[in-house]
Amino acid sequence: MKSKNLVLGLVSFLLFYIILELFSRIALSFLGFSFFNPKSFLVDNYYKELKKPLETNISKDDGYKDILILGGSVISPLWSRMDTRLDSLLAAKKVRVFDVAIPGHTSLDNAIKYDLLKDKEFDLVIYYEAINENRANNIKPELFREDYSQMEWYHHIGLIRKHPELNFTTLPYLIHKAIVTIARKVTRTPFLENDNVRKENRPYGSDIKTAVPYKKNLEDIIALSEKKEEKLLLMAYTSFFPDVNFLGDPSDAQYFAKNCQRAAIVTVWGDTKNTQKGIGVHNEILTKLANEHKTYYLDMRKVIPQEVDCFCDICHLSEKGCRIFADALANYITTNHILEGKPKI
Repeated sequence: MKSKNLVLGLVSFLLFYIILELFSRIALSFLGFSFFNPKSFLVDNYYKELKKPLETNISKDDGYKDILILGGSVISPLWSRMDTRLDSLLAAKKVRVFDVAIPGHTSLDNAIKYDLLKDKEFDLVIYYEAINENRANNIKPELFREDYSQMEWYHHIGLIRKHPELNFTTLPYLIHKAIVTIARKVTRTPFLENDNVRKENRPYGSDIKTAVPYKKNLEDIIALSEKKEEKLLLMAYTSFFPDVNFLGDPSDAQYFAKNCQRAAIVTVWGDTKNTQKGIGVHNEILTKLANEHKTYYLDMRKVIPQEVDCFCDICHLSEKGCRIFADALANYITTNHILEGKPKI
């Protein structure tokens, strides 16, 4: 009798759980999640740039030399067309360039994206980003989180990544999401702005709290490249800070190249001096890791001239700057025979 009641109880619980799971999936579908593949929300909603490489056959024997570009806006298709520039310069080598660099993305985004592409086999992975982290520094030390969850973008991404079981069952995720959402409303904890930094928060940016997570994220990228035996090129980040008092508005464009199609307001990352300091700290970490792990390394600070006509703002490159960047990158790849299957010396 007891065993019969136990079986009946288990069946009842299972049916109840299935009903709750159905309602959970229906609820999440109103938030944009796929009913049958909710885990795809991460790519569909946050990393759409991965759809092309995910849908493409990328392997060592696909007949192409496949290059993956990770980074922020400077090296993205939107701002520099680096994918088409590199593809053109390396055309003789039958290259395919998958540029998944996106404006605003940090080392964390890039580590996540590389992991999401772990089943693809690239001949070369290129990393170039050291400025976007600085936005995360503009917060009181006690509110800083190494997963950047003080910013709404990373809060939601982190929550999804904490639930690898999402395709199997959505209930734990939905309950977790409800709890943290209610907690934030009760405590009235605001998110750190993702697009611009409020003036009152800028002084906190002098403490480069992102040094630790930046190092960890790069180490994750390096570890995965080593595990997959993929060649990795880390590039030190170049910037241009003229000795002027920036106002943080469109008038700052007078200090940079003319005829730029787009430029960023310098305060999008916080106080200019803090941003410069942060880039320096991140570059030092990247350079040290490149030496320790013997990755390929190219210092763009020594490549791009510190001249007004090479920059559209403190980091984005003008047409002249983009040409110099692409030429130097293609030349480095060719000179070091990176795509020829030879081991790094």
